[in-house]
Amino acid sequence: MSLLDTGLEVDEHMEGLLDLSHSKKIIMLPLTQLEPNKLNPHFDTIDELKQFAEEIYEQGGIRDPLHVYHRNSDNKYVILGGHKRYYACCMNRDKYPDAQSIIPAIVEDNPEDEVHEIIMIEELNQHRNYTDEQLLARARILNDAYIQLVERNQRPPGEKRKWFAKKLNCGIKKAERFIHIIEGRYDEEDTKLKSNQPKFKNSPNVQFEDVRIHLQRKLKTKVKITNKTVSFSYSSIEDFNRLLELLGCENVVNE
Repeated sequence: MSLLDTGLEVDEHMEGLLDLSHSKKIIMLPLTQLEPNKLNPHFDTIDELKQFAEEIYEQGGIRDPLHVYHRNSDNKYVILGGHKRYYACCMNRDKYPDAQSIIPAIVEDNPEDEVHEIIMIEELNQHRNYTDEQLLARARILNDAYIQLVERNQRPPGEKRKWFAKKLNCGIKKAERFIHIIEGRYDEEDTKLKSNQPKFKNSPNVQFEDVRIHLQRKLKTKVKITNKTVSFSYSSIEDFNRLLELLGCENVVNE
């Protein structure tokens, strides 16, 4: 019996690779019992998967478990998170005789329905680095799920843009931009953050926008960023001293 008490044989090397820090029970599943999720958006190119597969093979197998749920009808485990690792392992299995064929997985509760399954998939893919175009594609999928929740009188609490930002793991301003594109307020190709303010000579790089928003929340005051300066607003000497304290400059004295 393996360390994980799964009923499947696992070699000592593989058990040493596993990340056992997860609170949920990890089981070992053969690749043949796993099935990709038809609801998961697929963005990886063949070349990216091949490179990733080689990295996995060189390190001796995947360490972090996939997230799956069990489908009773055919005894398959449908993937919720970890599709890239699954496809890479399949590539290695077809290429190398000694490649990993049994992989770690966490079995999640079965989704209530397709809408909640989509949301689970997006939450489990938050850690990945996506381009703005890929984020927009994910936002469209989430928007369909959001509309269905609203129609069922299950509207998520709070602002729509904040809900999207949390699910997409991006800034609120960027999430709001995607919502506006989906709703037809901006052109579909326009996926980059842009300021609605007039463009000045020293207007800030669009990448500064999330930083500016974060600083405003942290300092609770208006913040402006250009390519060369960062400025803060204050309403009184007390407010100025409050900002100095937040910035760690409260003990600074003139020399």
